[in-house]
Amino acid sequence: MTLTPRRRFWIAILLAVGTIVIWWMGRPTPPAPAPLGATPSSDRPSRNGDTAPRTASTPVVEDQRGPAPALAGGANGAGDGGVVAPGSARLDTPEARLAERLNHPEHTLREDVAVVGSMVAAFRSIFRELGNPMGDNHDITAALKGRNPRGVVFLLPDHPAIGPDGQLRDRFGNPFHFHAESGTRMVVRSAGPDGRLFTPDDLTMVP
Repeated sequence: MTLTPRRRFWIAILLAVGTIVIWWMGRPTPPAPAPLGATPSSDRPSRNGDTAPRTASTPVVEDQRGPAPALAGGANGAGDGGVVAPGSARLDTPEARLAERLNHPEHTLREDVAVVGSMVAAFRSIFRELGNPMGDNHDITAALKGRNPRGVVFLLPDHPAIGPDGQLRDRFGNPFHFHAESGTRMVVRSAGPDGRLFTPDDLTMVP
C-alpha cells in the first residue's frame, strides 16, 4: 500500500507522541518533600542519643579566646557613672586590644601618646558622621569606654590609665589634654614628667 504524504505526516505525529508518553512514564519519581518541622537526617539523634556529625554546610565556630573580661561595676558596666551602655560591643575587639599597651612599663611616653591618638582615630573612622569624640578628657574617655551611639568599646572600663575621676591619664598620673582643632583633627597632649602643660617636655600627636 502506497502511503500518501498526508498519511506519512500523521504516522510521524503518532510516533512522536508515543515516544513522549513512554519517556514520561519511565522517568524517576522525585522524593517527597519532608514535612514541616522534621529534623534533617544529618542532624537526627543516633541510637546512643548523640547528634550525628554536622555536614560541611553547617560549620561549627569554636571561640578559643576564653570568657570575655568582666566589666567594672558589674555585668553591665555600671561602674563610674555607667559609662558603658548596656548591650555594648564585646570588649575583645581590635579597638579594645589597642589600649593594652597604654602606660605599659616596657613602652615610652611617646608610644602612650600614639596609642591614645590611635584610639581617637579609630573612633573617628567608625563614627564618620560624628568625627572626633567631643568634650573634655572625662567626656572623651567615656566615649572611648563605650558611651557612644553604637556602644563600641575602645578602652576597657577598668583600665589602670583611667583615674578615679574618670579621666584618662598618662604614665605620670597627669590627665591627657585633648584639643579639637576641627571635626577631623584632634591634638592629643601629655604634660610630660613635669606635669605642666605647654612646657618643653610635652609630647603631642595629631591623629
